[in-house]
Amino acid sequence: MGRCNSVKRRSFLALLILFLAVSPAWAQIALVGSATTATTTSDPTLTISSHTVDSGTAVLVVGCFWRAGDASLDFTGITWNGGAEALTEVRSDPATEASSSGTIIFVLASPTATTADVVISWSGTTGRTTCGATNYSGVDTSAVCEADNGASGTGTSSSVSVTTLTDNAWLVDASGHRAAESRNQAGSEVERWELQATAGGSAATGSSQDLDAGTAGAGKSMGWSWSTSAAYGQSLCALKPAAAAARRLMVISANHPSEHPVAVQPSCPYGYERLHRERAGGRKWANTSKTVKMVISDSLVAEH
Repeated sequence: MGRCNSVKRRSFLALLILFLAVSPAWAQIALVGSATTATTTSDPTLTISSHTVDSGTAVLVVGCFWRAGDASLDFTGITWNGGAEALTEVRSDPATEASSSGTIIFVLASPTATTADVVISWSGTTGRTTCGATNYSGVDTSAVCEADNGASGTGTSSSVSVTTLTDNAWLVDASGHRAAESRNQAGSEVERWELQATAGGSAATGSSQDLDAGTAGAGKSMGWSWSTSAAYGQSLCALKPAAAAARRLMVISANHPSEHPVAVQPSCPYGYERLHRERAGGRKWANTSKTVKMVISDSLVAEH
């Protein structure tokens, strides 16, 4: 077996730990760029103008809140980039009567990185509508939303919970209530946009927030509160993190006793004999060898 030049015979105990990949099992989701919003007090379309999808965006998320003027309101389409790319509805909590409110979330996986308009269309009468667009990286583009839920009603607060399936899934919502006043997060959520639509003495306030849900499991929730009792809606989607390179750990140990010294030159690739010895009764160790390629560094070799 070949040796590196200019070596001396020594015995050593070496433990080599090689990280083949050090990334986590799941990618980390993150907001990319900033939100863009729009509001309208008429029907049947709303345009979020000049939203920028930055490079590295995995998913474009659009959420809307509307103050219902018509319980039969139906969103008929939402497009990005001049109509070339259509978003998909992942959660809807529609108004149940004309005096209630509704929320909806749309997503587009792997959107084109550019600056363009998001155009939202519907049939029926909303009265007041607010929508916002946000970008996220690190999301599984083949299964964007791994869990969803929603709620609607009347009061001064709302809360929605889901059971996440993946560690560090991100909760994203679309929410709002029928009043022109600020909304407050219920916990450590981060508000990404909030917008009011007012006209003719009536108003609506829509908003969106997100939250890293941490360890997968039940009871992952987000909520809002406000001052005046009003009809509200809240839709929630748990964004699934993309799979990253698995963390792998390879440990190779070599223990050469003094009766079997091996020549080693630090920081030199070489083939070495890993002695596999078997003992039978009082007989000496039997010799078997296996050749492995590796690099030995000074810090891993101890002379004795």
